[in-house]
Amino acid sequence: MREHPSASPYYHTMRFESQQPRDVGVGGMKHRKLSKNAALQKVYRYLKGARGRGDGTVTTRDIILRTGVCAVNSVIAELRENGCEISCEHRRDEDGKPRWHYRLEKEPTHG
Repeated sequence: MREHPSASPYYHTMRFESQQPRDVGVGGMKHRKLSKNAALQKVYRYLKGARGRGDGTVTTRDIILRTGVCAVNSVIAELRENGCEISCEHRRDEDGKPRWHYRLEKEPTHG
């Protein structure tokens, strides 16, 4: 008896004839518009507000706690697709724990 395809460890990378190609945006992913999405706007405003504080960076944890958005890496990618230039650095905080730090370097050119 033949196993179901989902039993394969490569199931998520397999493509079946019945699947149609996705319509993707620039960069290979569909992204939401900054002007129309509350989660993107929250994170964008938080990053923008951090520019005047300390070194201007915020951690993944900061973003989650202050905005309530949990998929931080996805939102950062979508903000970049919307024209924001956001730097990302992995370093240790004062407490010695490794964290990702994000900084808004450039405002979006379109929204």
